[in-house]
Amino acid sequence: MEEINLLGEKNKKIWMLYNTARIAVYMGSITVLAILIFAGALFAYNKKLSESLSITKNSISTFQKTELKQEEKIKEEAKKINAKIYFMDDLLENHKEISLAIKELSSIFPSGISISSIELRLIGDKYISVIKGSSLTRADFLKLQSLMEKNPNFSNIESPLSNITKKENIDFIITSDISI
Repeated sequence: MEEINLLGEKNKKIWMLYNTARIAVYMGSITVLAILIFAGALFAYNKKLSESLSITKNSISTFQKTELKQEEKIKEEAKKINAKIYFMDDLLENHKEISLAIKELSSIFPSGISISSIELRLIGDKYISVIKGSSLTRADFLKLQSLMEKNPNFSNIESPLSNITKKENIDFIITSDISI
């Protein structure tokens, strides 16, 4: 087959340059489109990653807040335990004096008094005694209260009015400072 060249040599070169330019523009368009698609995919990935990072930060923040709350609770419990240990150490150091005070207290109880519990509490630097019990008569209870008020080991004696409203079978509570 024989080639027929209708274009001159100069026009043939222009035509080839035109075709090359057209192919280059076509390839460039495809490349730009591919870059745009890739950029869109990266943007979507970045957005998803940002959302995931935000969720992770929120989870970490919530976890840290929870941990801080638990740490504060543990610290409070440790303070309470340390206070109890201090109280027990102090009781052990002063057990003779406390025993003597309780022995002296029990020696002044009138015969109609029955004690159900004696609690010692350390509040600040002083001991508070809380005595719970029952009395057969109001007179026995008032005698106990009077004897405690006269005793130098007990001060700031407090007793609710309900302790003296009944004449017989009185359940009572007396609080006082106790000196050691």
